[in-house]
Order: sequence, then C-alpha cells, then structure tokens
Amino acid sequence: MKKDVSLSHEFALYYELLPDFLKSGSQLVVDEKDFVHRVERVLRLKVGEKLVLFNRARHATAQLIQMDRKRVSFEIVSVARNSIYTPRITFLLPILKRDALASAMYYLVESGVNEIQLLSTQGVQRSWAGSQEMERLERICIAAAEQSKNYSFPVLKEPISIAQAAATIAQGAHCFYGSPEGLSFRDIISNTVPEQLVLTCGPESDFTVREKEQLQAAGFTPLRLTPTILRAETAALCVSALFRTVFSR
Repeated sequence: MKKDVSLSHEFALYYELLPDFLKSGSQLVVDEKDFVHRVERVLRLKVGEKLVLFNRARHATAQLIQMDRKRVSFEIVSVARNSIYTPRITFLLPILKRDALASAMYYLVESGVNEIQLLSTQGVQRSWAGSQEMERLERICIAAAEQSKNYSFPVLKEPISIAQAAATIAQGAHCFYGSPEGLSFRDIISNTVPEQLVLTCGPESDFTVREKEQLQAAGFTPLRLTPTILRAETAALCVSALFRTVFSR
C-alpha cells in the first residue's frame, strides 16, 4: 500500500467539487461559506501555507494565496489520482450504540478499508435513524479521511441483513469474523495475498448462534483476535488493521 503524499504536517480538507481540470500552476477560488470558515477559523491557515484538497477521485496540494471572509484562493502545486488500497477490504459493520458506531466508523476509515456495509443484526440495541444517521456517518467518514489522509475513503452502504450481505460476497473472497473461539491469525495466514477480503465482528451482545451459522455457511472463518474480550468498536479496529497491515502492497 503506497501513501499518496507524505504530508503529516499539512492539513487535508475534503472538497467534493474539486475540478477535474486542475493542474500544477492553476488557481482555485472557493466561496462556499462553510469551507471558508474552516480554512480561516478552524484551521487558521495563513497566506503562503499549504494544505491538501481531495475528493474520492483525486487530491491536490494547494497553497493559500488570498483569503477574506467570503472566499479563499489557492494556487495548485500538484495534482494526483488517489491510490486505491489493495487487497480490497469490505467490512460488515453491525449497527452499534451511537457513540460506539461513530468510533468504529472512524477506526475503519483510518485502517484503510474500501467499503463499509452496515449490518442489521439480532443484537442491535437501538433503532436505526435512517437517512439522518447515514448523513451523520458520512460526515464521520470524511473527518476520519481528513485526519488519516485516506483520500479514497470507504463507500458507506445502508444496513442490510447477514443473509443479504452473504449473497453479495464475490466468489473467491476470503471471509473472516472476529470470535473468541476462532482460529489464531497464525493458523490462517499464508503467503498468498488475497484479492478481496470480507471482514466482520459482532455487535455489543455478539452474533447469535444462528447468525454465526449463517456466516459460516457463507464461507466466513472465525478468527480469534486476542485472549481478552474486546469492545465491538475495538474489535473492528483490530481485525481491519491486522489484515490491512499484513497484506499491504
């Protein structure tokens, strides 16, 4: 997995409308109120400083050349297409309690998964807030992408059942779910780098016996992460980061 740029000291801001025609030396003027506020009041950038602007397709290193309360102007230093991390990782994330779900989402973006498919399981301990909650989770994804510089941050999909998720798994994908009774990573690791991985872990009350049977019938192997019991959001981080790290290209 190659990093797009090495800019740990520079801010990154998601800007969906980043033009396709940008190139080194061109200028970009943004007059969106929220964007201007973030540059001026939140990041407190000064004229002459640089940041990274990105959307899902590309990212640009931009130098701030002019700013007032209504608009900011940048000169583009460089533009590149975003790297797509491989192998492709889809994470089936159960609906968790509000704060736990937010943390899990943030962790999954940081660890570089490609897709987050939300799951409706028997262990859901609250109601799903529909489009309003999806919008909140999208904002969390973007914030995590800005912090981690994961410019090609994961696609987020509406909740479905385990049975529905199992029906969408591509043939040949390697599938694992976190379980204290599972195999150790040493037992399942090989020198072969998979093209696709599908990972999941249980909600706060774990998957039911029936749900585990459904996962195993769909080709999922139970994987033991640690000798201790992890919170759901911690397990999501552990399993996603483990596979992304080991199989990085």
